[in-house]
Amino acid sequence: MKFQKITRIFLFAASMLIIGCSKSDDRPSSTDTYYLEMKMNGTAKNFNNAAVAQTALDNENLVKLIIGGTKDGLLNEGFELDIEFLENNITIGTYFQPEPNGDPNYELSAKFYNTSTNTYYNSFYYEPEEFTITISEISNSAVKGTYSGKIKNLDTQDVIIVSEGRFFVPIQD
Repeated sequence: MKFQKITRIFLFAASMLIIGCSKSDDRPSSTDTYYLEMKMNGTAKNFNNAAVAQTALDNENLVKLIIGGTKDGLLNEGFELDIEFLENNITIGTYFQPEPNGDPNYELSAKFYNTSTNTYYNSFYYEPEEFTITISEISNSAVKGTYSGKIKNLDTQDVIIVSEGRFFVPIQD
């Protein structure tokens, strides 16, 4: 009888521990490291300084997501990803520019700037537009995913191939 009571208490405590550990929390843990990085023409770059996402809601739908960061915190060199959904909610999934079905439900762009050299690249300038952003995780506090494509300087016609891009950034309130 005493053994059964101890067994029940142990099973109850173990099940509470398992339930408590499996409960998902919307907040990243304090040990999470945020990043915004990629290769540009094969050279590794990171824009981890002040890497953050900003959002806009319309009737509780996430309709705009801007992910950006700087190289040095002085805004001399930075990178930004934008998705704007024209009709629906931004969720986990892959977003293409141009959209494969020709359905203009959303717009996306990637931008790189360097104010020291007065250069600016944008995925809109590359013809045909060719950029992909995949959101693999999104919560009220952070967003994670990957990206790749081509960005172009309109003045020089120079093209940068962005590859192996990945981000994990907090969402700024």
